[in-house]
Amino acid sequence: MPRLSRKEREKVRHREGILAAAEAVFAERGYAGATVHEIAERAEFSVGYLYTLFENKEDIYVRLVEKRVVDFFHELDERMQRQDGVLDRIRAAIRATFEFFHHNRQFFHIFTHFTPESDARGPMYMPENCRKQYDEHLARMTGVFEEGIRRGVLAEADPVTLALCLHGIIRSVIWHSLYTTRTVEPEEATEAIESIFFNGILAGSNEQ
Repeated sequence: MPRLSRKEREKVRHREGILAAAEAVFAERGYAGATVHEIAERAEFSVGYLYTLFENKEDIYVRLVEKRVVDFFHELDERMQRQDGVLDRIRAAIRATFEFFHHNRQFFHIFTHFTPESDARGPMYMPENCRKQYDEHLARMTGVFEEGIRRGVLAEADPVTLALCLHGIIRSVIWHSLYTTRTVEPEEATEAIESIFFNGILAGSNEQ
């Protein structure tokens, strides 16, 4: 890879600064409520200079979300690949999600509003490349559940539904933490979801 010039490195730093400012504005106001003027002001650049680096508000939004989502799913998949057992891979995905949330709480204000199943380009929509990343990760999680069922580690169930249920539980806990005063520690959240997902919620007697 060719070495960037000083001017090019400066431009990269400025782009990163603008994306960081945009993340804060989108998290606070949503896509529809955010303005280019506010993003530029938060980043301490002129609106005119911002337009030399990005086409418009949508361009800023797409580039920010793509970067964070790619980093997020890369971290999840990398952590899963380090594990051999089915349960360890599921556990790694849960823990990695909460740890990423712990360090990128602001971004999850945006991420929890995505509707990847929808093609509507409304407020907080998921860009096409991010939808692709989500679908690929869901397919990998489904494959883990399929393997677990095939090996007899997990009970018979639809693996796609299992993957979606796990995603839904994690997302709900994160959403609750974002909009209440409840603090979610990665270790505590991982253990709680593991217990529910692997052991169920019935008491030992299973009385009706």
